[in-house]
Amino acid sequence: MVDARTDEQFMRMALREASKGVGHTSPNPAVGAVIVQGGKLIARGFHRCAGLPHAEIEALNQTRHARGATLYVTLEPCSTHSRTPPCVEAIIAAGIARVVIGAIDPNPAHAGRAVQLLKKAGIAVTAGVLGEACAALNRSFNKWIVSGLPVVIAIMSSAMVISGLASTKLYEASRRLAVGRVAQLEFASQIFGALCMVAWALIDRSIWALVAGGIATYSMRTLLSHLWLPGTPNRWQWDRPSFGEIMRVGRWIFASSIMGFLVNNGDRLLLGGLLDARLVGVYAIAYLIFSSIEQVWSSIISEVVYPAMSEIARERADQTIRSFQRLYIFVASGIYLSAGALMIAGETVVRLLYDARYADAGSMLQLLAVALIAVPQRAALYYLLAHGQAAVFSAVLAVRLLTSLVALPVGFYLFGLPGALGGLVLSHFAPVPVIVYFSARSGLFDLRRELAALPMIGIGMTAGMLINWGLECLR
Repeated sequence: MVDARTDEQFMRMALREASKGVGHTSPNPAVGAVIVQGGKLIARGFHRCAGLPHAEIEALNQTRHARGATLYVTLEPCSTHSRTPPCVEAIIAAGIARVVIGAIDPNPAHAGRAVQLLKKAGIAVTAGVLGEACAALNRSFNKWIVSGLPVVIAIMSSAMVISGLASTKLYEASRRLAVGRVAQLEFASQIFGALCMVAWALIDRSIWALVAGGIATYSMRTLLSHLWLPGTPNRWQWDRPSFGEIMRVGRWIFASSIMGFLVNNGDRLLLGGLLDARLVGVYAIAYLIFSSIEQVWSSIISEVVYPAMSEIARERADQTIRSFQRLYIFVASGIYLSAGALMIAGETVVRLLYDARYADAGSMLQLLAVALIAVPQRAALYYLLAHGQAAVFSAVLAVRLLTSLVALPVGFYLFGLPGALGGLVLSHFAPVPVIVYFSARSGLFDLRRELAALPMIGIGMTAGMLINWGLECLR
């Protein structure tokens, strides 16, 4: 049995090895490793620069007597393919009996994965030995990984610039309800982006494959909007009346865009400062599933309900409320069904898609699913927008933003992570009274219509129970 003092002694040796690579390994971290057999140092190594063998491989290459030995490494070994094969596979193949790790990988997507794989292979693992010293060695790297990869974000932002150059024919098509043509354009762009991403990944298995796929998607979308869609071609021209109209209505749209960004991303900005890297990664999984469902229904509202209401308001103004009510029942029923199912089957969905490291995301997803119940009210919001009440849109986003900025940190302070998630859910419901007020003023609000779709929540919950039962039977 090796005592803690001995582990710290050999980890200090590994730290000295790691220090040799500081300043030379970017964009990789500096890592050191030593191999000990029978209490004696038999090999050492450090990562020299990106593309060369990692510290563990350097050390393993120096000895033929690694079987049954103990490996000390300052950072959790890599477990995925990149420029070099995963070190975990080499450690297992070499017959190492015990691995002592200084710091866990700061990347939420990889944290703890190597530990899990090593234990599964029957190797004893001890983590956290001189953890603070090992983490401090790569403080800038850890910040780069955990804060969201600034270089990637900077380059990925060019996709938004490219998207901004799309032809207004794209929006004319949506306004004319040419949904099929727009859907074909979006589908072709997504396929092109996916092919580019896969092609890049075959050459370089890194995050840049995702970046390339995103930029390719937006580039193709912009190109097709100019060349393939019918409508009025864009040209540079100064038009004073159009400028005045844009400033009159557009100032609210501009304000809404800024607040919309903060609303959609404020939770991660706040939670990133309140939670550790592991919990942020787990929350990201829960939010990804929740937001995928939310965005599907939000897209239906913004790309179907809104254009339809705009067209009816222009052509058949006397039928707008009746048409809206028919659309609303359909949209609200689908959303309530989704909410009920996720509120019950959230944990099962996460278990099905992810390994045990992300199990906590299940309960988070079930709580976030409650917020979907507030989404149908956005249909009324877009009805008001179609009738020129853009200021209401900004007011609703302002209420939601202020609520999240207050409720999320207060909830975290009082009840921890569940309280923060409760605050986030509350921010979705906070604007509902505002929407109901303006809907009532416009003669749009109908309590019977609102209540008619609510039973779908119960049906969704029943469906969630059936999903849980069905997957449990298959296990």
